[in-house]
Amino acid sequence: MFSRSVPPAGRHPAFARSVPFGLRTLLVLFLLASPALPAFAHGGEEIGHHTEWWAAWRFDWLVSGPALAVLAIYINGMRRRAGSAHAPHPARHISFIAGLGLVWLSLQSPVDPMAERLFSVHQIQHILIRMMGPMFIALAHPEGVLLAGSPRWLRRSVIRPVATSRVMRGLGGGVSRPWAAFLIFFLSLYFWQIPAVHDASILNDPLHETMHVTMLLAGLIFFFTLFRRQDPPLGASRPVRILMILGAIVSNIILGAVTTLKDQVLYPAYDIEGRLFGISAMMDESAGGFIIWMPSSMMCLIALLFVLHGWGEQENRNMAKRYREPRSNAAMADVPQTAAELRRKTAETNRKAATALVASACTVFVIAISVASLIFVLHSGQAHAAMP
Repeated sequence: MFSRSVPPAGRHPAFARSVPFGLRTLLVLFLLASPALPAFAHGGEEIGHHTEWWAAWRFDWLVSGPALAVLAIYINGMRRRAGSAHAPHPARHISFIAGLGLVWLSLQSPVDPMAERLFSVHQIQHILIRMMGPMFIALAHPEGVLLAGSPRWLRRSVIRPVATSRVMRGLGGGVSRPWAAFLIFFLSLYFWQIPAVHDASILNDPLHETMHVTMLLAGLIFFFTLFRRQDPPLGASRPVRILMILGAIVSNIILGAVTTLKDQVLYPAYDIEGRLFGISAMMDESAGGFIIWMPSSMMCLIALLFVLHGWGEQENRNMAKRYREPRSNAAMADVPQTAAELRRKTAETNRKAATALVASACTVFVIAISVASLIFVLHSGQAHAAMP
């Protein structure tokens, strides 16, 4: 809750921390999603007729302008927080700029017009918008820097009213619950891959950009929840976060395998203008299914490594905090004095992390083999039934 006089965020880092996590997430989501909102201009039909694919760059100020505004706010926040005790590590700045750049590239580079002509390229665009961009942005934990760099009028006219709104506080807290974040992330993939819905989005520009915006927001919600620093009750437990990632991997494997191993064209809308480079519809869609299946799942595995790393860092912080607090002589005797004692103290935590990692790898492997085997059996059965 804000006080009546909002202090400069760059001088008081507690300003950002005073806003509940769900609300801070929501504020950042709307700020970061703004570059995708007005991007209703497409040009996929021009490739091959008037423009080569590699020259189909766009510099639409309705997209690039908001992206540059977000970048300027962030850089201003970097400057204001540079001399504070809570100045972020440079790697976080690199991560944020990389994530914002990936979102911009997905909308303004040749990827966007090519995505209207090839299902496979469209899935690459979805990885950039829904996974890679949001993941790098969330890893930067940019809320404090963005708030610090926001103009005073924005904090007074937008942030304060939103921060004091019960509806917006409830919405922000709701979408950042682990089950809600996972469900939104899951639906952002499966809903837009329904053939009728997907084809409609290819043929309708506003619907197409609605797909992009919802994917971007879903990715930000998912990864902000996944990479939150705090443990329960403020954040999700580490095992729950691992389950969220496993759920995302399983959903990628199932949808990707079905799309890859199917025996009919699912998305004929790409054939209206013609698929690029003479690629057949079946080959294009099988390649797109493979992209959903493997590269998307690899992004989830990378996220899993970051979650496990964050788990270890949080345990180290908790241990350091315990040993910094004043203790009795009996309690001080429990402080590890040698490397062997430290290993013994951390053995249980390390065992839990190792068990979670092994279980995750085994689960993914078993599911991948099972899904592929099931689809192969069904496909063979259909082929056998079709024989005279």
